[in-house]
Amino acid sequence: MLATLIAAGALSLAQDIFNPARTYTMGEKDVYGLSMRLVAEKYDATIVGKLSYEVKKVYENGDADMESKSYDLLFTVMGQDYKQPEGAPRLLRYTKFGTAIEKDLPKDQRQPIFMSYLTYRTPAAMKAGETVKISEQRDDEDKTQVKGTSKLESIADGIAKVATNLDISSAKQKKATHVESVGYYDAKSSKLNRVECRLTNLDPGELQGMPPMQSITVVIEREK
Repeated sequence: MLATLIAAGALSLAQDIFNPARTYTMGEKDVYGLSMRLVAEKYDATIVGKLSYEVKKVYENGDADMESKSYDLLFTVMGQDYKQPEGAPRLLRYTKFGTAIEKDLPKDQRQPIFMSYLTYRTPAAMKAGETVKISEQRDDEDKTQVKGTSKLESIADGIAKVATNLDISSAKQKKATHVESVGYYDAKSSKLNRVECRLTNLDPGELQGMPPMQSITVVIEREK
């Protein structure tokens, strides 16, 4: 009976722990639906579309080369719809925590830094109910700093729910971008199923060619 109780306790403990690191599989492909709402001072705009990611190479340290593509994009502003051209495929190396490695890319080919943190994953296993403090210095020329918290709120029906609050700052920014997100992950594979994210205090320098934004709301949900 003692052995049974110990085994049951170990199983219960395992069910309360989520490992955010993803295990990539060669040839694996995921498709997500994308929805964004951009709130500027004088107008709102929305963007909806699809995102696809295909694993092209897996490295010994758990990283992977993935080919990503955006398509079926529709931009709506002031009541007018504008179909956007299909994005050219991009091949980038990603860490096992889902962050694209863009350090060696020309600046005009990099995404805004906050895009890497819409689905932020801590580099260690998380226990349900515990809050993890985040303080990171990125290895980039802008000396980007990321501070905040991440909490595994629950694991239920095979889904891990993670709430994250981050402030992202760099030497070139006048203010730190604030990111609040709730992510839902497959508790076994650590694949992202859905994320709901809100960005505020955006630095205009991160959105070249666009007016200052009061907020951006992003929802990304896996379709297959």
